Amino acid sequence: MSNTPINPLDYATPNLNRCKTRWWLWVPLSLLAVFLLIAILLPSLNHPRPANDRVKCASNLRQIGQAILLYTHDHAGQYPDSLGILLLNEDMIPPVFICPCSNDSASAQPTTREQAAEINAGKHCSYIYLGRGMTTNLVAPHCVIGYEPLANHSGDGMNVLFGDGHVEFIDKIHAASILTQVAAGKTVVRYPVLPTTTRAKP
Repeated sequence: MSNTPINPLDYATPNLNRCKTRWWLWVPLSLLAVFLLIAILLPSLNHPRPANDRVKCASNLRQIGQAILLYTHDHAGQYPDSLGILLLNEDMIPPVFICPCSNDSASAQPTTREQAAEINAGKHCSYIYLGRGMTTNLVAPHCVIGYEPLANHSGDGMNVLFGDGHVEFIDKIHAASILTQVAAGKTVVRYPVLPTTTRAKP
């Protein structure tokens, strides 16, 4: 028989010594859980941001296109002279005019009229509008109504708003045909540029 005295508290807390001796097992398990969480989240933190920004930018242009179409319905087919007018006539907010990939910021003026004035002056707007003077009778589905600078998406391409209200991301190589027409002062910019047809001589 053992002569070791028995501590009465050992009967009350039989697992006390076990907990004291195995606490170190939780340290590697906790570290393993942290590393697994980082491994799961790291790819999603690194990659989808540019793609998400591109989608958000396209959504902004699509909202602008819808507002333009609503404006034409209320003004006998006439396109607005500037994008700022949409703030005064349609249900829009200044952040819609900002590409999340750009360095632009939304207008913070207190009134809608002041916000519109800034956008009309070329401030707080990431998009270039080509619809001034146009009417729905002149605009075909492949006519370019608006676009953004190539710099907004690191030169990879640009979102383009078309006459029927849809938005496409055009890569930088094909975007050159749009920018060339704009630089040449074309009143109606088209993409793709349709080949001209020639009549056969009789």
